[in-house]
Amino acid sequence: GYLNFDSNYLSLNSCSSSSILGLNFNNSNNKFAFVDNSVTGIESGKIGICIFKANKVGTTHINISNPSGTDNSTNHIVNVTGGTITIKDKPSSNNKLSSLSISNGTISFSPSTTNYNVSVESSVSSINVSASAEDSKAKISGTGNVALNYGSNNINVIVTAEDGSTKTYTIKVDRKDERSSNNNLSSLSVSSGKLSPSFDKNKTSYKIDVPYSVSKLDIDAKAEDSKSKVSI
Repeated sequence: GYLNFDSNYLSLNSCSSSSILGLNFNNSNNKFAFVDNSVTGIESGKIGICIFKANKVGTTHINISNPSGTDNSTNHIVNVTGGTITIKDKPSSNNKLSSLSISNGTISFSPSTTNYNVSVESSVSSINVSASAEDSKAKISGTGNVALNYGSNNINVIVTAEDGSTKTYTIKVDRKDERSSNNNLSSLSVSSGKLSPSFDKNKTSYKIDVPYSVSKLDIDAKAEDSKSKVSI
């Protein structure tokens, strides 16, 4: 028989026989012949393996024309069915970004650079991260609005290629901490009696003696820092 295929889509590399069949193949005209080496003979099965190289993406067919068989006394028709082959592109491994930007601060982006450092003011409580992939089939996670803590924040933008491979771009955002640490009082007074010792912002314990008739005491306290909160 003859092995037929579209050379625009496929190139034949080699053909070899199965363990019980002897296969002879002529590369010049794609004609093949085989000999049944089994004791009992076969009615159906694999006669050999042919390896092809894909030349381009698309759908093509492989079939065998003019198949026939002989047992040296009577010719037998050999039933052979063809096959449809769909050739697809290899999944892309491109897991690079084509762009990466933030709403506050600037970064000098390069697809091959995966680590960035940015400083923002204390007043910046969140940052918006935008990114695009080089390959439209890749997926990106880690973008959007990200809340910032005071100090160091790591934002990971992960690119997953079509073939599942990943690349992580990390933006380290340092949010300045300009919050006051002043937790002192500027004044402390009571409605009855007298503080002992006298108020001193560096002293935290006081004693008050009041008459027996005093059943209620008002305490007034003010913080040195207007941003501080005082609770009694």
